Order: sequence, then structure tokens, then C-alpha cells
Amino acid sequence: MQRFLILLLLISGLLVCPVMAQDAAPAEDTAAEQGKRSKEEAAELRESRKEAAAYVKDELKRNKKLAGLLKKVKDAKSAKKQAEKILELTGSGKTKKTALGDAGPAKRPTGPAMDEERKKRARELKTSYAKLRKQVETFNELEIEDCEEFNEIKSALEKLPGFAESETEFDEE
Repeated sequence: MQRFLILLLLISGLLVCPVMAQDAAPAEDTAAEQGKRSKEEAAELRESRKEAAAYVKDELKRNKKLAGLLKKVKDAKSAKKQAEKILELTGSGKTKKTALGDAGPAKRPTGPAMDEERKKRARELKTSYAKLRKQVETFNELEIEDCEEFNEIKSALEKLPGFAESETEFDEE
């Protein structure tokens, strides 16, 4: 009789264990899923920060190159010579053909990572755009007539992304 009771208890214990294990499994799965989601979010955040940093770095390089090229423009001949490079930097020129398709200017990332990066490098951006604005003013003072490239450069500079932004945007808080 004792053996029968022990056997009955063992069988009922075996039947109850899987039921209890099933109850505990969803809690473990949600914790694992939450960990996986947080890792994915952290990876996305790192990636967006890298993209924002790369874009701001490229923006600073572009402004420096543009200011240097605009400094070289003195007359119609130099405008024709520098037009292709300036238009390429402003994104108004010819697009390059690559194996993956046409290569155009990089699109500006959005979001908190970009805002954070722009705040972090506000001083550099402000001075970069100030130098570029100074060169554009000097460029606009030139009186070159009958030069198609000069007019193309002028219109491309007006459409330049980030150039129309106010200087107060870069003020550090």
C-alpha cells in the first residue's frame, strides 16, 4: 500500500512539474525579449550617433572646401574653372555613377542623436558657417556678367542645406 501511495505521489508530481514550468517560462521569455530589445535599441542608438557624427564632420569639411573654392573665384575665367567643384560640393552638380547607382550628397540625419551632435560641435559649426557666409558675401559682391557658371554657383549657394539656418541655432545652452 505504501508503494502504491509513493507511486501515486510520484506520478502526480511528474504531472504537476510541467504545468508549473509552463507558468514560469513566459516570465523568462519576456525578460529575455526585453534584454534583446534593449540591446537592439542600444545598437540603433550607437549607429545613429555614428551617422550624426559622420554627417557633421562631413559638413565641416564641405564648408571649409567651399570657402576655399569661393576664395579662388575672382573673374569669369576662375568661376568657370571652379564651378564644377563648387556645384558638386553643394549637391547641385552632376551625380557620380558608381557600381551601386548614382552617388549624391548625403542626406541629413534627424533625431535626438543629430541634435546632440550639433550641440556638441556648435562652436565649430558656427565658425565654419561664419567663414562660409563671409566668402559668399565676397563672392556676391563680384560683378561678373555673361557667365552662366557664376549664376549657377550663386543659385546653388542659396539652396545649400544648413546655410539658411540662423546663427542662433548654434548657440550653446
